[in-house]
Amino acid sequence: MEKDKRNQILKRIASISILILLIVLLALISNVTDKNFEYIVDESKLQIIYFDVGQADSTLIMNNGKTILIDGGNDSDGDNLVKYIKSQEISEIDTVIATHLHADHIGGLDDIIDNFDIGTVYMPDTINTDKQVEEFLDTMERKNLSYEVPEIGEKFKNGLADCEVMAIDNEAKDINNSSIVIQMNYLEQSYLFMGDSEKEVEDSREWSKVNVLKVGHHGSNTSSTEKFLNQVKPEITIISVGLNNQYKHPSVEVLNRLKNLHTTIYRTDEDGSLLLESDGNQNIIKKIKTNN
Repeated sequence: MEKDKRNQILKRIASISILILLIVLLALISNVTDKNFEYIVDESKLQIIYFDVGQADSTLIMNNGKTILIDGGNDSDGDNLVKYIKSQEISEIDTVIATHLHADHIGGLDDIIDNFDIGTVYMPDTINTDKQVEEFLDTMERKNLSYEVPEIGEKFKNGLADCEVMAIDNEAKDINNSSIVIQMNYLEQSYLFMGDSEKEVEDSREWSKVNVLKVGHHGSNTSSTEKFLNQVKPEITIISVGLNNQYKHPSVEVLNRLKNLHTTIYRTDEDGSLLLESDGNQNIIKKIKTNN
């Protein structure tokens, strides 16, 4: 009888232990999938997330089941970008664009490459021996990925959106001006992503009007000249910039130029991460949580 009681007690302990283990496993799974983030993917629309990555840059474009990631923020942003993108049930990034080889644009891309299936990688053919650049290139090599150097005028698609390379300069003396600049057209709407390109790039060609402009170089006065802005005349302007940054971006001069255009200005330092959604006829922007 005593033996039966002991067996019953042991069975109960085992059952409780298994239950506790299951609870712990469920908690771990919940943490991995980051259910704290709202699931927002809508394949019937064009969706663009302008991430709040401080004084850095990262933009995710989603359309019809296809994805583009333009830049990956600083090294410290990589882990959070991975968590957020995975929370959207994305396992493959079709196109990665490293606009130029500065740490605040490519620092987190090694984490991205490590954690997702990657299609095409675009980047300029320039040299920078920065530690983050070396980590990015080492990760590419470890994953047996190569990069392509696009040419001005080269076109590619992202779902139903058409993309075109508007600028790239592999010989630029200033790495900022090597930036890959992309214009994307989606039905009646157009979007321009300037990287860190400056006045030299803006003066290098004629620009067409766009609906949404992501300004160059975090709103620095070296970019977004009056001549350029009067050509693109955006209805909406996005500035990726860090709160109270040492560079005092965005500059007062650029903000005044934008205000004179009567464009609606959004800033990641004030508004956080931004989600733009478009049905091809209009753009709606709302603030979203992308950081734990």
